[in-house]
Amino acid sequence: MVSLKVLFGLVPKTAEYEASMDALRKEYQDFISFSQSKELADYLDLEKTIHSSDFMLKKKQILQQKFSDTPEFRMEKEYITQKKSKEIKQYYAIKDSVVLKEYLDTEASESLVRYNQLEQYIQSPEFAEIKKNTEQSAAQKFRSSELFKTFSQYQELLKSARISGYYKMIKSKYYADYKALVNTQRLVDFELLEKIVNSVDFETRKNSMSKADYLKTEDHAKLVTYEKLKRARDIKNYLSFTKLPGFNLFSEMDGSKELKNFEKIKKDVESPDFKNERKKIENLRFKDTDAYRKLQEFTQIKKSEKIKKYFSFGASKLYENFKRLNGSDTIARFEELEKNVASEAFRKVKDYMLLPGSKKYELSDEFKMEQQFTGLQHSEKFRWYFKIKDSKKFDEVKRWSLTFSDEFSNGIDRKKWLLRYFWGDVVLNDTYALADEKHLFTDGKNLEIANGRLKIITKKEKIQGKAWNPQMGFFPREFNYTSGLISSGKSFRQQYGLFEAKIRFNRSYPVNHAFWMVSDQFVPHIDVIKCSKKINVGNFWPSVSNKVGKKYASFGSGKYTSDFFIYSLEWSSQKLVWKINGIPVMTSGEGVPETPMYLNFSSGLYQDTNGSSLPASMEIDWVRCYQHS
Repeated sequence: MVSLKVLFGLVPKTAEYEASMDALRKEYQDFISFSQSKELADYLDLEKTIHSSDFMLKKKQILQQKFSDTPEFRMEKEYITQKKSKEIKQYYAIKDSVVLKEYLDTEASESLVRYNQLEQYIQSPEFAEIKKNTEQSAAQKFRSSELFKTFSQYQELLKSARISGYYKMIKSKYYADYKALVNTQRLVDFELLEKIVNSVDFETRKNSMSKADYLKTEDHAKLVTYEKLKRARDIKNYLSFTKLPGFNLFSEMDGSKELKNFEKIKKDVESPDFKNERKKIENLRFKDTDAYRKLQEFTQIKKSEKIKKYFSFGASKLYENFKRLNGSDTIARFEELEKNVASEAFRKVKDYMLLPGSKKYELSDEFKMEQQFTGLQHSEKFRWYFKIKDSKKFDEVKRWSLTFSDEFSNGIDRKKWLLRYFWGDVVLNDTYALADEKHLFTDGKNLEIANGRLKIITKKEKIQGKAWNPQMGFFPREFNYTSGLISSGKSFRQQYGLFEAKIRFNRSYPVNHAFWMVSDQFVPHIDVIKCSKKINVGNFWPSVSNKVGKKYASFGSGKYTSDFFIYSLEWSSQKLVWKINGIPVMTSGEGVPETPMYLNFSSGLYQDTNGSSLPASMEIDWVRCYQHS
């Protein structure tokens, strides 16, 4: 049954329907282009950055920044404290005095230079470390060496429980905190504090003062921080994890090449070079070192008369203070602080840090990024994109992929179209007519193209040609009418899909205008649209007993001959759907073809006419075919 909308001509206006479909396709292409654009990629990267935890943390940090939290504040505080100190004041009081000048003449001597060099070295941690190490037992010397680390690693690898132990470790309840903490600044800070509070120097300083004085020291503050960190859940879990029996296995197996690493270490440990180097470390004595020779030299210089007089002159408390500070880190630090605090860079930082948090944030790159993102987010282009991104607006467009088209912009494309019946071209290399046709197709003489439209014209004129009769075969015949046909029989065939054309019919009954599809046989055959006295749509298919099955629908042609309409066929394996300007005309599941078919557009006569209705024409604006995406 024909749709009531079609019967009453209540289909969308062609121009509006075509414009809406073209606009939809164009918008879809615009959407695809924008989806693949650098502009969108940059926006998404910006969005990811803006919403990242790092960005949020940075913004929070900027808003919460205080001058008292900055290195500059600590620098200024340190400078003021040092400037007020007694020793700094005394240092600068004697620095340019006459008595110091006379003393410095002696100080500039080579003997004193050497003495100071040796003294500095002998009092250095390096000297103490060498002396300490060389006085250890052979076993302790070896354990203090870099060589021992390789040896220990080798011993641990020997005890490896291999892969199974690794996976056991990562199931540990401590693993999450271990993974979150490892390689973080927090862990570095903890380990550095642990090393400091456990050092001999730390204990020595602690024992050298009263409890009340100790509680005021930076050492005490470090110990408090260390103990607080040590009690923290994540660090306790971290330490617990590292103490698990399988930790060494975990360390080795976690992303490592265990076997190759082990074999390399084994080869190194068992090599003669390793054994010789170990023996050399274990047998080293202090008297054999360069440090011992420097100590001997220092002792000799210290006993000389010149140096004794030097130290006698320098026995005053003022000089002792000057000597202690001159060239020291304290004076270097004080002068560095003084220079920095007076600098333009320091002033700018201080002025900036004293601003309200919101003002500081407005000066940041993060604020600029946020403003840029907000601007893009509210722009017309991005609002359009995200509004339709997950909508169903393009579902119909996305269903189809274009497989064949002709807009007739550059004449008749002979690579696409035959201008005669397919079998006439293949068998005869000539045109012919069927037995009941009153016209002859003229190999293009009845085709015209103007303004990008193909016109098929049926005329009254005599012409000689061939006709086909199933009983007689081909035979010569005179025809009283001529017309035209285009066929994609050689260039394009397709099974299933969407086939459509924009056509205007000249209502000139009994002339027949048709957009039809066929395969290599007479059936199956589909009339996408046929216009004569009425509009017809339907299909024919082979049936039993050499009969032809058919499904056909007809309706008045008057409303469809005054303008262009878009006639289409949607063909699937289950059904055929005929449409006019997107409105279904008829749907049928009978005789659905199962073979690729090609396109034909033709006009012609099947009965004589007095000629008043001629010439008659069918105009084709465009042809398009699609298959499912």
